[in-house]
Amino acid sequence: IHDSKTTKVQRAIVIGPGPKTEGGITEVIRRVVDEFNAAGDVSVEWISTHCSGTGLQKIAAAAKGFVSAKRELPRANLVHIHSSANISCYRKSAFFMLAKLFSKPVIWHLHSPNEDFERFFGAEGMGARFAKAVLASSDRVVVLSDTWLDIVRPYVPVEKVEVIENPIPNVPDRGSDERVQGRILYLAHLIQRKGYPLLIEAFAEVADRHPLAKLVFAGSGEVEEAKKLGEALGIRDRIEFLGWIGEPARTEELSKASIFALPSYQEGLPMGILEAMAFGLAVIVTPVGGIGDVVVDGRNGFHMKPGDADSLASALHAVLSSDETCRRVGGRAKDDVQKYSASSIAAKWRQLYEAVLSEQTEVIFNGHKR
Repeated sequence: IHDSKTTKVQRAIVIGPGPKTEGGITEVIRRVVDEFNAAGDVSVEWISTHCSGTGLQKIAAAAKGFVSAKRELPRANLVHIHSSANISCYRKSAFFMLAKLFSKPVIWHLHSPNEDFERFFGAEGMGARFAKAVLASSDRVVVLSDTWLDIVRPYVPVEKVEVIENPIPNVPDRGSDERVQGRILYLAHLIQRKGYPLLIEAFAEVADRHPLAKLVFAGSGEVEEAKKLGEALGIRDRIEFLGWIGEPARTEELSKASIFALPSYQEGLPMGILEAMAFGLAVIVTPVGGIGDVVVDGRNGFHMKPGDADSLASALHAVLSSDETCRRVGGRAKDDVQKYSASSIAAKWRQLYEAVLSEQTEVIFNGHKR
């Protein structure tokens, strides 16, 4: 990150899902904003552009956010937009144009699944050209891992791209080991892209060999479909559905589980994986998006082939058969992700803000217009 000159950050507007919205982006923003608030050196106005609910409620949330942004922008130094691809990009582009109207520098923070990003930004037509222009015109584009540098390279000048990973939670000292051996946690939305049907099918393959094992789904989405699949495979009594959980239930589940599984087909860098590693779970994942930059197969977790139920079943059987393997791999995972602490990631945001504002100051000082 450029740091030849720093500028005190007086006020930043962060655009993204609201504090009460389900999803990993909300947790990313919350953890860093909490660090800023504790330090007192960065003032953040968190403006919600999205909420959980009906289509009408989501439109109302976006409109309310736009009005708030227009009101707050005159007092802001910069705008930090968190976006996925597709409709999320179009929705956030309205805030981008508003920020530019007020001559504010914009940081565009990408949280998109990898294939969605490549399909969306690699498409032909006016929509894709507009999205690429917004991305290229941002003062900085933040990506979640080194792999993402290569993914965005065709669309953004490399000197504008910064790698800033997602933050892990502050793990409380529980005082005693509450792990339940054989408790497998899935912490994410139940959607096809996340591979939840594959996990149920793979668990059905190994359930008889591990009669004490249990599969726990913590997430909203296609819960009824998942229940029906469990019934059809004869393992419904071995699966628990918690729905979407916030704190303190999230911490409780991460403290109890011994294994974490997320067989996604495409990803950015999922918060659930980082959280599971921070709590010392043995994670089984697909090395898609930025996951392979964090989870090293056989060291701090296990890779499986995307879409391969047999590959997942083999990994599940291996960790269910050895408590020692769970503890060893989980311990390494916990050690390896400490560099993604909320304080460390907040420091990276802060340095980026200072660099962007420093560059803007230099442009104004030299008499150039943006």
